[in-house]
Amino acid sequence: MYLSTSILFLLLIGLTVIVLSPLVATLFNKMFSFPSELNNQVYWLIILVTSLTGINLSLRTGIGMLSSKHLFDRIALWESASLLIRLVLILFCFYFYEPNFIQLALITFLPTLFGSLITFFEGLKANKDLRLSKDLIKTKVVKRMVSISGASFIITIAAVIVRQSSSMLAGWKIGIDQVATLAFPILIVFAALPFISIGATLMSPVASEMDAKNQQETFYSLYVIISRYVFSIVTLIIVGLYFLGDFLFNLWLGGPKVDPDSLKEITNNVLIIFSGVALAIPGFILRQVLIAVGKHWNAALGEIIGAIIGVLLGYILMVYTSLGTAGMAIGISAAFIIRGAVFLTIEGSKYFSISFTKITLDSMKTPLILILLTLIISKFMLAIIGFNDVHSIGYSLLNFSIILSLWIIGFWILIIDINHKQSIKNYLQKTMGKHIT
Repeated sequence: MYLSTSILFLLLIGLTVIVLSPLVATLFNKMFSFPSELNNQVYWLIILVTSLTGINLSLRTGIGMLSSKHLFDRIALWESASLLIRLVLILFCFYFYEPNFIQLALITFLPTLFGSLITFFEGLKANKDLRLSKDLIKTKVVKRMVSISGASFIITIAAVIVRQSSSMLAGWKIGIDQVATLAFPILIVFAALPFISIGATLMSPVASEMDAKNQQETFYSLYVIISRYVFSIVTLIIVGLYFLGDFLFNLWLGGPKVDPDSLKEITNNVLIIFSGVALAIPGFILRQVLIAVGKHWNAALGEIIGAIIGVLLGYILMVYTSLGTAGMAIGISAAFIIRGAVFLTIEGSKYFSISFTKITLDSMKTPLILILLTLIISKFMLAIIGFNDVHSIGYSLLNFSIILSLWIIGFWILIIDINHKQSIKNYLQKTMGKHIT
């Protein structure tokens, strides 16, 4: 009943979105009064983005079908495949020529559409007992779907505001030649988000079940464990970008045609945006929880408000200060923080009936202590051996190697749940026993 209603209803919503896309594009152009040379490109960009979003709506039910069978590995596989395709397209486009707005949108949305299509057909294949029929469409399900679809559309618009509008505003106000220093970091960060959000994907079906059984206390413990895992990994990535970002991006993108200052700006903008993502991670996991337990509008409103405030802040910093695209990067980072670390965390604390401070500290305190300890110990060890050439790549590589080693040890001791430790030990013992025999 829910499957038939959701697929057919989302198909109708998607078709409506596609039909209305020219009107949306026209209103968007009039609202922002873009220069004449950008009008046509922005118009077709909005139509393209809106249409691809509409096509993708019904296909996303594949995630729910696979989740119902606990086939999270298949979800991760196809999301990873779409990310890999996107990364290949990014490398190709930025290495051989400078892509325009339309090409950037295609790079962003087509791989996602591919992943959704494969996931949808795999979901149908995994649920052979399910059948699609117009007779199974029920009014109460339609009402619920209208509500969920409306919230999902608002969340999608919020993502488009952050992902697309920020680059367009940068090109409009400070020149097309500066767009790459912002668009490329945005693409990198958004390409990494599905990997980071895998914890949220896993939480969604569990959330519905535990909420139905009123097991909020057990559910909260699970949320804290997953949040600590993901936040710990993200803080390590930020440290890695800080020490090795310049080296890695120069190795990846450096060449005679690439301005070193632009490369440095790309590295800084990735670090700025990713820092905002890191602080928002616990909130983004809570977003999936809120959607799964029927509080989707609470999540959607926080998303759109945070996106608008963040992009406006970035626009002000970009235009009225000397920060350039770094100003918009700060705005995007702020958008993530406002959405995740503020609005979504507040709503999550209401759902679990605990304080905002407690839910924040439970998620972030231990991972932050871990990364700070590794930084301090690494600095102390390098000082003891007398290696003080902080500007050399050798120093950065050795420093991060020490940090990574200490982090792995600390992650096992401080972060991994005791039950998960036992499961890992049992798996290793079983695997080693098979190899011995």
